[in-house]
Amino acid sequence: MGLYFNLRYLNLSWNDLRSRLPPELGYFRDLSELDLRHSNLFGSIPGDLCDSNSLTVLQLDGNSLSGPIPEEIGNCSYLHLLSLSHNNLNGTIPVAISRLKKLVILNLEFNYLNGEIPQQLGGLENLLAVNISHNRLVGRLPMGSVFQMLDQTALQGNLGICSPLVDEPCKMDNIPKPLVLDPHAYTNDNSSSSSDSDSGDNYTTFPSLAGTRGS
Repeated sequence: MGLYFNLRYLNLSWNDLRSRLPPELGYFRDLSELDLRHSNLFGSIPGDLCDSNSLTVLQLDGNSLSGPIPEEIGNCSYLHLLSLSHNNLNGTIPVAISRLKKLVILNLEFNYLNGEIPQQLGGLENLLAVNISHNRLVGRLPMGSVFQMLDQTALQGNLGICSPLVDEPCKMDNIPKPLVLDPHAYTNDNSSSSSDSDSGDNYTTFPSLAGTRGS
């Protein structure tokens, strides 16, 4: 493959390659479309894949790819279609995807992605279709119009996305819970107050705080 530096389209989908994704794919400076769906690929997605900065289509669905989506995916600035569904990808959805200003379709369904959906994705004005179902995502959807109009099937099967379109309970990460004062900390025990005063120990005790963590 090293001889085909002018390669523009590479489709090896539905093969039994049993291989890792070679980072050398980033050497193809003119490579526009890469389709490796259902090719029995494993290992991580190399960040070098976007070195060419010419990819418009990247389809890696239906493999056994694992690890996080690399931050370098944001270097694929010409991507129109990014489809990584039905893999074993984990970690959070990288904020770097928000740099893909030409992105039209984003498909991340059936992985193990966790955490909250980056709110910056709401700024992708060309984005028309998103599927993030069957992951481990929580929190609010971005404010972009496409996210507010998603069908339930594009969101279902997560741990708790905040949307009226899904039945799962809404969950938020990294948001502190309110402090709750323990009502039992306040007493009207005059005798103890009097004895404290008589002892000459003048100090103030604060009521205990309940529910600050894990409640």
